[in-house]
Amino acid sequence: MKSPKIVINSLSLVIIFLFSVASPLISSEREMQLEWDIIAGFVGGAIASPLLLDIYQPPSYPDLAHVGQEVFIPCATGANGRFYGLKSGGGYLYNSGYLTVNGILKSSPTAALFGDSRVPRVIFGSSDGLHILSPNGSDYVVSVSAGISSTPVLVNLNTNSDKEIVAIDDAGVLYAWGLQHFSLYPLPGFPIALGGSVYGASPAVGNINTGSFSEIVVATEHAVHVLDRFGNYLSGWPLTFESFVTVSPVIGKIDNFDTTTRNVIFATDDGALYVTRYNGGAIPGWPVQLDAPVDTSPIVVDLDMDGQQEVVVCTSDYRVHVLQADGQPFPGFPLDLSEYQISPATREERTHAIFNDPLALDVDGDGMIELLIPMVENGRTFSVSSYGSIESGWPVEIGRDQEGEEVYYSNLMATPAVSDIDYDGQLELVACTFGMLGGPGGDFSPPRIKCYGLATDPTDPRLKPWPMYRQNQRRTGEVSRGFDPVCQFPLQIALSPIEPLDIDFADYALDLDTPAPQWLCEIEGLDHINVNYLTNTKFRLDSNGWAGAETAIFRVTTEGRDCISAIQFQSGLFGDLDGDGELTVADVDRIVELLLDAEISAYELWAGDWDQNGSLTIRDLVLMVDWLARN
Repeated sequence: MKSPKIVINSLSLVIIFLFSVASPLISSEREMQLEWDIIAGFVGGAIASPLLLDIYQPPSYPDLAHVGQEVFIPCATGANGRFYGLKSGGGYLYNSGYLTVNGILKSSPTAALFGDSRVPRVIFGSSDGLHILSPNGSDYVVSVSAGISSTPVLVNLNTNSDKEIVAIDDAGVLYAWGLQHFSLYPLPGFPIALGGSVYGASPAVGNINTGSFSEIVVATEHAVHVLDRFGNYLSGWPLTFESFVTVSPVIGKIDNFDTTTRNVIFATDDGALYVTRYNGGAIPGWPVQLDAPVDTSPIVVDLDMDGQQEVVVCTSDYRVHVLQADGQPFPGFPLDLSEYQISPATREERTHAIFNDPLALDVDGDGMIELLIPMVENGRTFSVSSYGSIESGWPVEIGRDQEGEEVYYSNLMATPAVSDIDYDGQLELVACTFGMLGGPGGDFSPPRIKCYGLATDPTDPRLKPWPMYRQNQRRTGEVSRGFDPVCQFPLQIALSPIEPLDIDFADYALDLDTPAPQWLCEIEGLDHINVNYLTNTKFRLDSNGWAGAETAIFRVTTEGRDCISAIQFQSGLFGDLDGDGELTVADVDRIVELLLDAEISAYELWAGDWDQNGSLTIRDLVLMVDWLARN
C-alpha cells in the first residue's frame, strides 16, 4: 500500500509541528517578559480567569480566525460586564475588543462546538444566568433560579459524541444541559436543588469510579455532593460540615488502595483539607488540619514527577502547602511568603483573599514542574520550585504599572491562564488586573489585560500548560487530565484513482491525555471516495477510478473534546492531467492547452501545479518537461 502524497501549503503548519516535538528539556533561561498590554479603560476588572482556546478556526470563520488561540476574559464593571475577545497578539476579535453583557461577570468561560451544526460558542455565567455567545457576538441567556458565579463545566456525560454543560447557580441548584443547534435542553433528572448557597465554588466532573460514566462533584456552603449523570447521589454522599465549603473540589488520585477509583479532594473554611474515597470514606492521614483557613481551591499535581500525586493549597497565613499521599508535608513545604505582604489580610469575603488559585506547570522550560502562586495584592506572582524555593527573577508584580514618573498598582483578583497562544513554541501567561484607588492622578488604576512570555512549550503530559480555570474543561484541578487534542493534518492529501490509500489519524493528531486506541475518529463529506474503517484511527480510501478533488472534514474526539480539520482530497496521479494513470507527452500537450485559456478543472489544477503555488503557469510547464526528460 502506498503512503499518501502530502502537500503542505502553509509554512506555519511545519513550524507548529517542529515546536510540538521539541524537547521539553530545552530551557529559555530567562525571566517573564511582557509581550503585550491592553488598557481596559473602565472602573473594575477581572474576577474570573481567562480562557485560552483556539475555537474559531478557518475556513468557517475567516474574520475571526488567525494563527493562535483566542483570549476570552470576563470583566466586572458594576451592574454590567465587559466580555473581552482578543487574538493571540492582543488584537480585537470584536470591533471594540469587548461585548457589553448584562449582569455581573464572576464566571470563567469555556467553549464548545454545538451539536450537529458544530458552531463554536463561548459559555460563561453571570448574575443573569448562563450566557451562550455566538461567533457574531450575539448573546443568548439561559435563565436560572439565581445568578451563576461559579464556572460551567463541559463534559460528555453520556454515550453520544456531543458535550453537555454542567453548572450550579448561587442558590445551589445544579443544572445539566445537552447542546442543540442554538439552544440547550435539560438532561433527565435535572435541575436539582441541593440546598445551601454557593460561594463561587465550581463543579468538577470526572470518573471517580473509572469503570462508569463521569460523576459530578460540587460544593454548597456546608456540604460536598457527588452525583451520577442522572442526578442520583452516590452511596455515602453528601458529606456535611459545620464550617463553610467555599472552594472548588478536585478529582484526582492520591491513595494507592484501589486502582479503579479516584479521590475527591476539598477543603473547609476552618483549615481542614480532605481526601476521600469513592464512597466518601476517609483515607489514612486525612483530613489534615492546617494552622489557618484555606485560601484557595486545592489542585493535584505530581510535583516531583515520581508517579504519585500531591495536593497543593494556600492558606491565609501566607503559606503554600504541598501534602503527600499520607497527609505529611512534601519536603521543602510549607513555604512562608508572609514577608511579601503589604496590608493585613481579611477573610470577610472571598474577594479579600490573599491568594488566587495556584497553577502547576513548567514555568522556565527546565523539564521540571513549578508552582505558580499568584497573590491578590499588586498581582505579586511567584514561581516556586518542587524543592519549596522561590525561583530566580520572581516574584513578578503583574499589577505594577507606570505612567510617566508615576508608579501605581492594581490587584489581581483572578487566577491567570497559561498556554502557547500564538503557536511560537513558547508559553504565554495571560492575566487581567483589577483597578484600585491610587492610580494616575489619585484616581482608580485602570484594569489591564497583560500577556507575558514564559518558557518553551513542554510536550511531556505532566508539564502541560494551564489554559483555563481549574486547568481543563472538566474543571478537575488536576494537571494530568483534560487537554484538548491538537490536529496537524495537511491541507491536501493526494491519492491514486487506481490504488487505495491507508490513512492513520494517529500520524497527524496529538492528545497528551488519551492514547490513540481510545479516540473516536471520523471522516465526513466525501461523495466520490469510499471510506472503509480499518481501526478506530485507520481508514482506507478508495476512489474507484474517479479523478477529481473534494473536501472532507476530519474529526478527532477524545473524552468529549475534539479537534476538526478541513482537508482537500485529490484523486489522481500528480502530473497526470489526462487521467490515464501515466505521465506522458500527452500531459504536456494538455498543460499547454490549459495555458492557452482552456477551461481548467480542479483536478487539472492540482495535477499540473508543479510548483504548488495554487495556479498554472509557464513555470509548471517547464518543471513538467524537465521531469519527463530526466525520468
